[in-house]
Amino acid sequence: MVSKKNLCWQFSHSGKKDIIEKMIEPLAQAYKEALKKSEESEILSTKVNQLQDELNVSVQKHDEIINKLNQLSEKVTTVNTPTYAAIASQPKQDQQKQPNKLTNYFVSPENDNISIDKVEEALKKTLKSKRIRINDMKRTKNEKSIRIISPDTDVVEQINSVIGEDMIVEKEKPFLPEIFIHNVGEDFDQQIEELKDRNDLCDDDKISVARVMEQKRRINGKIIYNAIIRLTGKSLNKLNKAGRIYLGYSSLRFRENFYVKKCTNCYSYGHTSRGCHHEHEATCHNCGTPDSNNHRCDISRKEPHCPYCYRMGYFYKRNIKFDHDPSDVECCKSFQIALDKLQRKIDYNYG
Repeated sequence: MVSKKNLCWQFSHSGKKDIIEKMIEPLAQAYKEALKKSEESEILSTKVNQLQDELNVSVQKHDEIINKLNQLSEKVTTVNTPTYAAIASQPKQDQQKQPNKLTNYFVSPENDNISIDKVEEALKKTLKSKRIRINDMKRTKNEKSIRIISPDTDVVEQINSVIGEDMIVEKEKPFLPEIFIHNVGEDFDQQIEELKDRNDLCDDDKISVARVMEQKRRINGKIIYNAIIRLTGKSLNKLNKAGRIYLGYSSLRFRENFYVKKCTNCYSYGHTSRGCHHEHEATCHNCGTPDSNNHRCDISRKEPHCPYCYRMGYFYKRNIKFDHDPSDVECCKSFQIALDKLQRKIDYNYG
């Protein structure tokens, strides 16, 4: 038999045990979390130590590189570099060996008795013996001379030393820049000297009037005159800085003029219909390709299209967009190529 005291003691002891266990559980969980955090902190500390070691190694390498650069800079400063004056004082033969831009040269017979075929044969022998760099060599349209395109600057001297006096070798004359001046007077040809004085261009003896054009305004029907003049690159830079041209009591607007030749016979740039090689060939006026179907091509006439770009893509087998009007020069790829060729021919350093 169990007494009442024992039962009360057991009941009270078991209740205290549960209370103690409940109190210990959060402490145990906190202890476990603290252990985990301590382990993570140990891992982080090891990683930090590794990064510090790597950083120390990189700092050492950086110091070594700086020391090497300082040594190299000391060596470079000791070398005697040539000055600009020393380079400019070199003889012209050394300067001519440097690469130069492409230049056109024309070789023609001095007398009518010499045929162009003999000139071509003599040129081929000369080019092989002298080893002149040639990018292109072909006859001109009138077949009276042969054009040579070369980056060398001493082509005239080398050819003259071989062919003798039977042939004439000439370098292509430079294309001077042109500007288009708005609303000039009718007697603009007689105002060139005044234009030089007012705009500080007296040193330029190459200024000349190319054209004076008459224009009728659409609004009031008044007739005005525009002019195109040629000048050197130095004078063009002066005018571009000023922004206007001063003549008399007025200031005139101007812009650089680029005349890109356009052929309406074969629909290509670079020449006009007068000097076209395809003058007797039928060309489709819709797409610009050789006409073999009596002007019945697949391109619709109602949609905008450029025959110049279509012809270029047809002959050169390129994917050139032609879905634009031929007067839209910003979208016309063929016009941009022709304009780049023309700009390369202009000599802005002349004079």
